[in-house]
Amino acid sequence: ISQKLTGSYSKPCSEHTQYFDEDIFLPKENETFVDCGAYDDDSLLGFFAFLKKHNISTYKKCFAFEPDKDNFEKLKKNIAAYPNISAYQLGTYYHKDSLHFSDGNDTGSSIQSNGG
Repeated sequence: ISQKLTGSYSKPCSEHTQYFDEDIFLPKENETFVDCGAYDDDSLLGFFAFLKKHNISTYKKCFAFEPDKDNFEKLKKNIAAYPNISAYQLGTYYHKDSLHFSDGNDTGSSIQSNGG
């Protein structure tokens, strides 16, 4: 986070996968995972692989938020076989609000002033 805020990089790029940097945290049994911008479940699969790598076979719960309607449909289909995942066709923000959102752009969907 400090690197993003200050632009000062205290170490080289991580050797770990994008969201699961073992220098920052290691998983434990019964983790809860929250995926904001879940897309089609790619990060959830990464989370499951991260657990497996550390010989952890269970998680407590996963929450997946994906506001793009097309991506959300893919997400629901892809997670159907997994237990304890709640998916919401909502975005996340730092406070409750209604915003304009441009969807249908695959991974490029985002808050846009001219969005629907």
